[in-house]
Amino acid sequence: MDNSFFVFSEEIENLILHRFHVCSWEFRDSTGLTEFGIEINQEQVKNRESLILNLYIPWLDSECIIEDYYTKLMDLQNLKFIFNEIPTGHKVFDEDGGKTGCVQEFKDCDSLCLFPVTCTISDKVLKIKLDLKDYKKNRSIAGDSNLYLRIALSNKNKASIRLQKAGLNKSTIIYDIKINEKRNLPAIIKVKYPCKISTAFYFNIVPNNFELVFYDNKTLQNVRNLEYSGFKKYLNDKRVRENDLVVIKCKEKGKDSYSFFNYFTNEVIGVGVLAIGFLLELVCGILLFLPSLENDGIDHNLWNLPWELYTACSISFLMIVYFFLKKFRPNILPW
Repeated sequence: MDNSFFVFSEEIENLILHRFHVCSWEFRDSTGLTEFGIEINQEQVKNRESLILNLYIPWLDSECIIEDYYTKLMDLQNLKFIFNEIPTGHKVFDEDGGKTGCVQEFKDCDSLCLFPVTCTISDKVLKIKLDLKDYKKNRSIAGDSNLYLRIALSNKNKASIRLQKAGLNKSTIIYDIKINEKRNLPAIIKVKYPCKISTAFYFNIVPNNFELVFYDNKTLQNVRNLEYSGFKKYLNDKRVRENDLVVIKCKEKGKDSYSFFNYFTNEVIGVGVLAIGFLLELVCGILLFLPSLENDGIDHNLWNLPWELYTACSISFLMIVYFFLKKFRPNILPW
């Protein structure tokens, strides 16, 4: 799958994004979701009442489910896991629980202004609109805090952003992420002002049966187990299971464009593969046995065959039906 993302503005020239986060979640049932987090330099928007960011996503279509994670990030416990910092409190812009924006403060780093957003889709471009009227009125509360937003996308027709090459006993899984590479932008997408990204992050979250066999040691920061309790609460998704997911963190800064490449293998020798072998052996045994019936001196028909043959045929039929009902594919079977 093409994963070349491009972020640009139609209003502000040389808009600086202090941080750009891409977080891909991969689950054992081969479904997933992708999060995008964007931190905007406050100096360039402090006098504006609104801002529209354009994010080109090659697999974006009307079937995509878009969720704004603003309410999730208002929770201080969620912030601790997302930013790996200790939150110390927050201030809201209104008297209605912070529906128009808030400031989250941290112990050892700068505070952030968080905002709800509205999103629309147009020709594979996600238009992200921020209403900054309350931000402009509450500059005394916001101070020098940069703006931050976070959204998640999932697509039932394109459940995962990985490129997978299937094999009988091993499959290869590739994540090839590109950010702001102009050569990957279709000519139909008209970019007025490309955004400048100071630092790009890519978080690759995969099941722990995936083996990382290739990575760029210039961008890889660390590999760790996912903190189950924190992210179970944050994502609120039954697919997040204890001791099941691993986080690969990559980071690069100071470039006009960024690319991240991770290469995994997934061993699948197990019950599924053995079942295929058993089924093939059973079918071959039946085919080899049938000629012997012609030489045993008995006039056979469908109703007087040996009971062993009925049993073998029944088992073979049930296994084939089961595999088709489960849409069996050896490379993703979770047995």
